[in-house]
Amino acid sequence: MRAGGDGVFSALFGGGAPAATSTVTPRGGGAVASALGGGSMGSAPDLSGNDVYNGFMDTVKSKVTNPYGLAAVAATANAESRFSPKNAFGSWSDPSESGQAGTAGGILSWRGPRFAAMRTFAGSNGGDANAPSPQLQAQYFLQEDPGLIDALNAAKSPEEAQRLMNNAWKFAGYNRPGGEAARRISMANSFTSRFADAAPVNVASLEPGAGVSAALNKRPAPDGPAAVAQPVQSPRAAEPPPVAAKPAAAAQTVAQANPASGGPTVQQLLQASQDPRLSEQQRGAVNLMLKQKLDEQNPANQLELEKNRLEVEKLRNPQIEPGDKARLDFDREKFAAEQSKPIEVGGVLVDPKTHEPVYSGQQTDWEKLDERTLYNKRTGETRAVSIGNGPNAGQFRFTGNSVEAQALNGLMDGGGLTVEQAQQLAAGKTISGPNGELLFLTPQGVFGQASAGGPAMPVTTKAAPSAVPAPEAPSAQASPRAANPPPSENAGILPLTGAKQKPLNEQQQRDNKLYSV
Repeated sequence: MRAGGDGVFSALFGGGAPAATSTVTPRGGGAVASALGGGSMGSAPDLSGNDVYNGFMDTVKSKVTNPYGLAAVAATANAESRFSPKNAFGSWSDPSESGQAGTAGGILSWRGPRFAAMRTFAGSNGGDANAPSPQLQAQYFLQEDPGLIDALNAAKSPEEAQRLMNNAWKFAGYNRPGGEAARRISMANSFTSRFADAAPVNVASLEPGAGVSAALNKRPAPDGPAAVAQPVQSPRAAEPPPVAAKPAAAAQTVAQANPASGGPTVQQLLQASQDPRLSEQQRGAVNLMLKQKLDEQNPANQLELEKNRLEVEKLRNPQIEPGDKARLDFDREKFAAEQSKPIEVGGVLVDPKTHEPVYSGQQTDWEKLDERTLYNKRTGETRAVSIGNGPNAGQFRFTGNSVEAQALNGLMDGGGLTVEQAQQLAAGKTISGPNGELLFLTPQGVFGQASAGGPAMPVTTKAAPSAVPAPEAPSAQASPRAANPPPSENAGILPLTGAKQKPLNEQQQRDNKLYSV
C-alpha cells in the first residue's frame, strides 16, 4: 500500500512524500491515470464491450443515481464474477474468495438462500432460473434490500459506498483492514470516474487526516445486516507514523505546482484524495491542490479576482469619474466667482483684482423701495416714481405682477381707462340674474352714491304696495319672476346678456291649461 501511494503521489507531483525543502511539479494526466488505475490494490478493467456489464449496470442506474454507489456496485460485481458470462449465468463454479462452488453464483455471487431467491425471482419474471439475464439479476439486486439502495444513493464517497456493499456481502475478510476489503475500495475509486456524470462532484475534506483511512476505522454490527459501516482497526495502525511536514511547507509545495504544465485534472485529484494507499501527509497535499484547482474554476472566485484586479488598476492609474469632474468644475467656477466678487470700500464697490471702482458714474444713496417708490438710505427720504408716459402717469397704479394688474395699469397709462374706471372694473363682479341673465355688479350696485359728506349706504329693495289687485290669468309665456324690477332701475348693475327663456315645466303646463279652462 505504501508503494502504491508513493506511486500515485509521484505521478501527481513528480516525487514521493512532500518535504519542506522540495519543489514538486505535477506530472501529465496520462501518468496520473495510469498510477491511479494500476497497482496491486485493484483497478477497473475495460468492460466497454462486455454485454454482462452493460446490461447489469444499465439496469442498476435506473435506481442508483449516485456515482459513488454505482462505482461500489460495479467494483463488487467485478470482484465477485468479473462480469464473466460463465460466472454470471453459467456453471456457478467460480465464486469469490469465500464462496462455495455450487452454492453461490450470479453476477454478484449470491450465496445460499439469497442465491435461491435470485433464481426464483428470475423464473417468476419470465427469465431462465438456471441462467438469469443480467437485467433480471440487476432487478433482483435493486429490490432485495431497498435500504441498501437508499444508503448507496446517500454515500458521500466511493469508500463509504463500497463499505456498504462489503457489509451487505460479508465475504471473508470484509471487516479486516487491507486485503480484499481494501482492494475493493481501491477498485471502487477506479470505477468512480466512469460514472462521474451521474451527479455533481463532492469536494473532499481538506484535513490531512480525513479520507479513506479514517473511514476504514469502522466495524459492522456483529449480527444483523449492516447498512451503516461500523469501526474496525485502521490498516495503518501498525505502521510507524510518517514524518509530518509543516502544513505551511506542504501548502507552499502545492502552490508551487504549475497546473499549466499538463498536470492532473480535478477528477484525478479527487480520486487520488480518496485512494487508501496515500499517507495522511500525501493526502493533505493532494487535498490542498484540489482546493486550489476548484477555487480557480469557481465563477464567484473568478469574479472576486477580477474585481480585485480592477481595484488595483484604479489605484495604479486613477481616473476621475464624470460626476466627480462636474462637481470639481462647479466648485472651481464658484471659487473663481467668489474671488472676483466686488468688495465695498467706503461705500464704493471695488474690483478685488484691479482695485478700481466697479461703477464709473456717481454713486447714489437712493434704493428702490417698491415699484413706485425710491428710498434714500442716508436721509430716509422717499420719492414717488412716475410709471408710463400717458395722461394718468404717476397716479394710482396696481402693484404686483399679475396679468390683470399689468393690463389695468397699461390701460390707465395709455388713457384708455380712468383711475376710477379701473378700480370699478377691478372691484366689480359678474353674477347671474334671477332670470338667467349675466349682470356686472359694480360697487355702486351694492352701495348707493354717498350723500353729502356721508358714507355710501347699501341699496335697499323697493317696498311692495299694500293693495295687490286680483291677478289675471297669466299667459303661457309669462315668467313667474316678471314682478321683479328690471336691472336698469339700479345704475350699479349692468346687464351683459338678456334673460333666458326657459321652457315651461310639466307643472307650469298643467297650470296654464287650468287657467285657460
